[in-house]
Amino acid sequence: MGRGSAPTGTTVGSHEAPRISAERAEREAQALSKALREINCLEQGAVDAAIEAVLGTNEAHRIRAANLACAVSMAACDAAAKVQSIPLFRHVAEISGSNPGIPDLAINVIGGGGHNMSGAPLTECMLILPKSDPYEMVTAASSAFMRLTDLVSQRFGSSALASGLEGGLTPNLHSIEKTCEILVAAIAGEQMVIGFDAAANTLAVPAETEQGTTTYFVDGVTLRGRDLAQKYLLLKDAYPLGYLEDPFADHDLSSWRTLAEDYLPDVGQLGIVADDLTATDTHRLSELNGTGASFPAHSVMAKVDQCGTVSRLLRFVQEAQLLGLNIVVSQRSQETDQSFLVDLSVGLGAQMMKSGCITRERIVKYNRLLRIGEELSSGR
Repeated sequence: MGRGSAPTGTTVGSHEAPRISAERAEREAQALSKALREINCLEQGAVDAAIEAVLGTNEAHRIRAANLACAVSMAACDAAAKVQSIPLFRHVAEISGSNPGIPDLAINVIGGGGHNMSGAPLTECMLILPKSDPYEMVTAASSAFMRLTDLVSQRFGSSALASGLEGGLTPNLHSIEKTCEILVAAIAGEQMVIGFDAAANTLAVPAETEQGTTTYFVDGVTLRGRDLAQKYLLLKDAYPLGYLEDPFADHDLSSWRTLAEDYLPDVGQLGIVADDLTATDTHRLSELNGTGASFPAHSVMAKVDQCGTVSRLLRFVQEAQLLGLNIVVSQRSQETDQSFLVDLSVGLGAQMMKSGCITRERIVKYNRLLRIGEELSSGR
């Protein structure tokens, strides 16, 4: 028996596949059950094709009921690994044609923006750890988080230790610069950098200027896209900022491209990362690449729940890699206790895994990473 559970996001981009209610999902699941009854779970492509046939797609080629599709597709993948008596990450590597490997880690330590309006100016404030032994990575991240906890408690009081949506702390930081300063203090010279998910759809001012330029409300002021791009570049020069996700709204392509061209990532860092912009959608990748202009990011997110099936995610990853893009496998803000994304990250040999803070329901993901590290070191 395989299991699959679908997370969901709080800040959801306009290009994600649609979801349905739990009541409707229960009804649709009965039709899916009949369609899948004679299909071998080892044939992931056939399973996912049947899911698409039952649930259908919309005019944008996206699966209807992506949350139901996601759970069923993941369950079939999990069952296939168990049928073969191999770890799930080994099965993912087989069906994707990838070499498994431990990814870099992006660990959320402060929440704000669209996830906690009383916290930091940006939605996710992260510590980025370069890939190494999983035990060393998790230990270093835990130590840095404890230092940050002490700093936040001293400066903002115990109320700021409340957990945000992804487990990070919630100090009322009034500027991105103040956020950078406290993150650097928590790093304390360790081998890691800082990262942000701006989730800039939540920063965009609804009324745009007469010229059609998107404006953003950041740090108490309104900025045009080019001015916000300059702010990001100044932050990168002043602080070890190696990861910047969704820096602009997903319709503000000119600002994306301007920043991606100027924000040259250092070796081993992922630079500008697209999430809402691409939404694990191969059609969206083709649209962005077919304009003749440079691709507006260095890296892309991969989330099964955004596209609906494991097969769709694998196709997206392959297309993105052909474009020279790095892959970040990510959780969602409203996450489940399943560790599927860890095996997916390792099996794909993704450059990075983003799995929230080392707290609450996300602990299971870090524990799974430790177990996979043991399996890889023993040759299993």
